[in-house]
Amino acid sequence: MSLMGKITKYTQFEETFDTLKRKNITVAQFHLMLILASQDEEWTSMQDLVARMQRTRNTKVGQSSVSRAVKNLTDVNRYGKEGHGYLETRSDQEDARFVAFRLNRRGMNLVDKLTQKL
Repeated sequence: MSLMGKITKYTQFEETFDTLKRKNITVAQFHLMLILASQDEEWTSMQDLVARMQRTRNTKVGQSSVSRAVKNLTDVNRYGKEGHGYLETRSDQEDARFVAFRLNRRGMNLVDKLTQKL
């Protein structure tokens, strides 16, 4: 009986990662989405995202890594092509340190769908 429970749990994780792979979302990007989902509708700054990512990793996380992951989750990715459209951005300046982010409704629905199975 215990083995069946573990197989079922493994299948649920496998489905989650398959969904992320089909949508072309990396684990780091999904981690950022989970962080932003925990903030609900509040805007989160780049410094807060970097600090929160740093707390959950054993290696140093740079702003450039977080910036790349975030940019690919917005409407237009870092290459100027169509992005995923899961994040909203707000900025008064061009400097990335002062940009604020939040997960839009579409992103919240994806996070809810994927975490509901777990």
